[in-house]
Amino acid sequence: MAKNPQSIKSLLAMAQELCEPRTGAPSTPTTPTSTPTANAVREAAAELLARDADFCAQREALDAARGELHLAAARMRDAILIEQRGPAPLGPLTGTGAPALRWLPAELPIPSAPHSFVVRLAASGIILSWEARQVGTGVRYLIERRAAGSGAFRQVGITGSDCFYEDRDLASLFEGVEYRVTPGRRGRRGPCGATIRVTLGINGQAELFIRDLAETAVKPALAQAA
Repeated sequence: MAKNPQSIKSLLAMAQELCEPRTGAPSTPTTPTSTPTANAVREAAAELLARDADFCAQREALDAARGELHLAAARMRDAILIEQRGPAPLGPLTGTGAPALRWLPAELPIPSAPHSFVVRLAASGIILSWEARQVGTGVRYLIERRAAGSGAFRQVGITGSDCFYEDRDLASLFEGVEYRVTPGRRGRRGPCGATIRVTLGINGQAELFIRDLAETAVKPALAQAA
């Protein structure tokens, strides 16, 4: 807690007064110009005053840093708004002659197709992960699966920007399955990635292993409404 500078200065003045010679009756000699008690009080007051000055300097530095932080947060918020909505065009002139800014909604691009698929063994299945270029927010990935080489794809999961899906359906994985990942945002779908075929097996030590893994490139489909 900060000390009161006025009280510290009063204490320092009191110490100075104690150190000054005091005159009494003519027959009474003057007191010594300095005493251990007065010196101790004066040193303590000087130290408190110095500490108070340091505290004030630190508080000013903290206030300045807090202001910089608020300014950086405001700039970051504006950058996110510009990324999501597009640049803010100039509107009609205001009464002061300065142009008024108005936000116009801007459509974000359709997410690109996922790529660089990786399949890893998990404790009770597999983890399928991928990479994708994400512009803006709100991107979701639809994971579909079917029996290897036949049937129609059906949805088995949906994820956000995590870019991975864990499948624990061992019975299907032993038979062989194919995955397809399609990105989407705000009711619009992007092109799906390659089709990934995975088949698991069990070795002599009763451990899971990937018996078959293949990637089949597909022609990107045109964006369509989800």
